[in-house]
Amino acid sequence: MGDHDVLSIIPGDVLSAAQHSLPDATLLEENAMRVVVDLAGGLRAQVTFCRVKYKRPQYGGRRFRLRWFWDPVSAVLLE
Repeated sequence: MGDHDVLSIIPGDVLSAAQHSLPDATLLEENAMRVVVDLAGGLRAQVTFCRVKYKRPQYGGRRFRLRWFWDPVSAVLLE
């Protein structure tokens, strides 16, 4: 099972809880963080989150508001 396949079997509520456990992406300089999550059947996975920047237009498109957030990009099963 490849990394992409592992990420696809992790339930969304587990990924959301892991994402909310990370520090605020706006305040950090690190571009990647890893979190270990528990899965059904006693399995565990290490999920890698990447820091992503989103520029949202404001005031008719002349100015932009920056928003930083964590996005899950890969996962590996742990033994």
